[in-house]
Amino acid sequence: RATAPGRLDPLGVPRGRLGPTGRALLDRLVALYLDRLPPELAAREADRLHGGELHFAWAGAVEPGRRHYYRVQGDDLLIEYDNTTDDGNHAHTVLRRPAGDFGADVLAAHHAAAHRPGPVRGDAPR
Repeated sequence: RATAPGRLDPLGVPRGRLGPTGRALLDRLVALYLDRLPPELAAREADRLHGGELHFAWAGAVEPGRRHYYRVQGDDLLIEYDNTTDDGNHAHTVLRRPAGDFGADVLAAHHAAAHRPGPVRGDAPR
């Protein structure tokens, strides 16, 4: 889990190394997040991202009800899905433009205030 400024390591698998199905799924995932924006802004963001390299990273289990996390990262894009608390039953999502962000790490502050740290199982990201 991150949402910190700058790029996160590992970056993950580059979109260009995914097969056609993987690329289509990644494109649909990014579109899902952009579609939550007002239409004009969503179109502008999609145009801005077009042609740039995206990376997809996953950590955790693949079974439902278990902790997991994914991240989509580009030149100035960060999408995170963090479902690592309450045994994979409490998700948070973030869509950011790290180069243009300002202020505090809201997701980290929420986790610190609302979620007590528990034992880390082997399927949680580190």
